[in-house]
Amino acid sequence: PLPGQQRSTRIHTAVHIEDEAVMPAVDQMGRRAKKTKAAPPPRSSNALGSGDPDDDGEVFEVEGVIHEGEMLLVDKRTHAVYACERGPAGEFVKVGKWDPTAERVTLLTSTADADEHEEKHEQKQEANLEDQKEEEEEEDLKAAKLQRIIVKAVARGDEVKAAAVQAKLARHQEKTMKQVKQVSVEKTAKKRKASEAIVAPMSSALVHPAKRARTAVPFGKYFPSATLVPGAVYAKDAKISILLFYQYIEPVWTEQKQKEAIKLTVDQGADLNLGGRVRVAQEGFNSTISGLASDVRAFAEALKRWDPAHFCDTHFKFIDDLHVNMAFKDLSVFPVTELVTYGLGGEKAPPLSGTATHLLAEAYHKKMQEPNTVIIDVRNAYESAIGHFVPPATGAQLIDPCMRQSTDFPSWLAAEATQKQLEGKQVLMYCTGGVRCERASALLSKELGSRVAGVFQLQGGVEQYLLDHPGDGGFWKGKNFTFDKRNAISAYGQSDNQGNAEVMGECAACGVAWDRYEGKKKCTACSVPLLVCRACLSKQVDKDPSKREAMRCPLCKEQVAGSSAGPKDRPMSVKQKGAAGGAKVKLSSGKETTNMAVGRGLDVCF
Repeated sequence: PLPGQQRSTRIHTAVHIEDEAVMPAVDQMGRRAKKTKAAPPPRSSNALGSGDPDDDGEVFEVEGVIHEGEMLLVDKRTHAVYACERGPAGEFVKVGKWDPTAERVTLLTSTADADEHEEKHEQKQEANLEDQKEEEEEEDLKAAKLQRIIVKAVARGDEVKAAAVQAKLARHQEKTMKQVKQVSVEKTAKKRKASEAIVAPMSSALVHPAKRARTAVPFGKYFPSATLVPGAVYAKDAKISILLFYQYIEPVWTEQKQKEAIKLTVDQGADLNLGGRVRVAQEGFNSTISGLASDVRAFAEALKRWDPAHFCDTHFKFIDDLHVNMAFKDLSVFPVTELVTYGLGGEKAPPLSGTATHLLAEAYHKKMQEPNTVIIDVRNAYESAIGHFVPPATGAQLIDPCMRQSTDFPSWLAAEATQKQLEGKQVLMYCTGGVRCERASALLSKELGSRVAGVFQLQGGVEQYLLDHPGDGGFWKGKNFTFDKRNAISAYGQSDNQGNAEVMGECAACGVAWDRYEGKKKCTACSVPLLVCRACLSKQVDKDPSKREAMRCPLCKEQVAGSSAGPKDRPMSVKQKGAAGGAKVKLSSGKETTNMAVGRGLDVCF
């Protein structure tokens, strides 16, 4: 640093506990140096990385910080700060803590102070959680008491008192919701303040010299290789745009090219104040990005300049003039093996060139009216439940593979019954934005080839079809589930809470018509998103043990009912509203299904 400046320099390093040296890391993406066979020496509780069950006892990644001529080491896993000078037993002594959000190291006078500081922080967090839990229990008891009074009043026929107490209960619930929202707002504001503040240099603190308004940090322990750019902020009256796009790359990028793509995305996201989710693989991009109209377009142009051979022909879809609440708060960038998780990564991936014919919305609309044609919905079953294509009776037949996740598709396609139903037919495929059809159509072409009369996919997916068919929505019925804050889009181009399209789904608990995934409720058997109406949400039916069987998705209910072939083992025609297939499936009392750990996950971005 220049004279008089308190700036620090960060150095990416890897520390070998067996050696007495600090070695440069292999690269900037977290590769470790090769492990040595020598056994590590004993380490005290203050040794670098000690106490972490995930540590392998040999190599730890750190960042070096030089301040006033002295170098300190930041453990990238635990964010603990250590002095370079070792202790009597050869261990690295902890001297502080690194805050990745504020990019600040707080130095303490001794290891004892560091441990005491961390212990006090944990005690304070535990106390706050206990207080919050007690307050929630008090509110629940009060609400339960009011509900009992209402029940007694109704039993006595005292409708006036029942109505008065019901109004009081509604006010109580509204007040509780406002308090919860206020706590959430305060936490968010505190987090943003920490991430955006530039702390003045102090003798006890180190501040990164090249701090942006938004700085990338590790995503978290569940996705250690992913990057988070937190804190996208907009004016209250701002209009937001959403950019949807994907781009497959053949031949695939090198690992180094993938790293460059990730760095470009993170840097542009920070500079342009973008939010969203981006999956970057060696096979390309899969992205949903939000920001101001000019900024999301600037990101698209940056990709074109960076790799014109691939991105100049990319189909970038821009959804403009959205409310500011539709924006993502953070930008998450995930390095992945597949753009869509089919289990077909690497050599298993069927080539995309020369497979399905891409049809624009109007051509696809006409193709749905042709006989000897089938349409495959490549989305998950919980998406199809609230909206899908309903072609004319004399036209194509709609097939729903009834998938809980995309990895179910290869096994469904390999089934003999599936291939028999597709043989000799024109095969149309569709999904939300088009990306899931790319690899799925390639696999179908590879497996069936000349046994079908052609494979076609909807260019731009349902998203583009609805844009090209405003008003009546063409052959689309219900809502198109989206992986952004719009939640679902009807044929009228409205958001989920404004649409007036035909309701295709129903509440899992009571069976009333419903098509909004609210409350983050999951199937108790397989964990896919579950439709639960607001009335049942208010009754907290998911916490009632007697309702456990009801809180299951349609696929699990059908399996419990003992169908001759499970939804994953046969091709199924989607049942239309009002048709003979509209009968409800009743549960067989006492039956249980295997608890499959399947969730919505992050296998797609749109």
